Amino acid sequence: MTRINIPFELTDRERDLLDGFAQLIIADLDKWQEALSINEERAIENGHPRQAERLKDACRHYGAVKTRIVQHRLQEILTDDLPKGER
Repeated sequence: MTRINIPFELTDRERDLLDGFAQLIIADLDKWQEALSINEERAIENGHPRQAERLKDACRHYGAVKTRIVQHRLQEILTDDLPKGER
C-alpha cells in the first residue's frame, strides 16, 4: 500500500480537541502510575519484596511511556512537527 503524504494544518478547534485528548491520556497514565506506586508501598509493608520490585519496575515503565513516548509524540502532533513522511 502506498502512503500518500498530503500536507495539512490543524484548525484551532482541532488543536484544542487534540490537546484535551492528550491531557486525558496523560492524566490516565498518571493515575495508573500512582496506583502502581501505592501497591508497591503495600507490598513492601506486607513483606513481599519481589512483588514490590515488579511494581516499581512497572511504575518506572509507565513514567517512561508517558514522558518519552506519549507526551513527546502528542507534542509533535500538536505543533505539526512530525518527522517527514509521517504527516
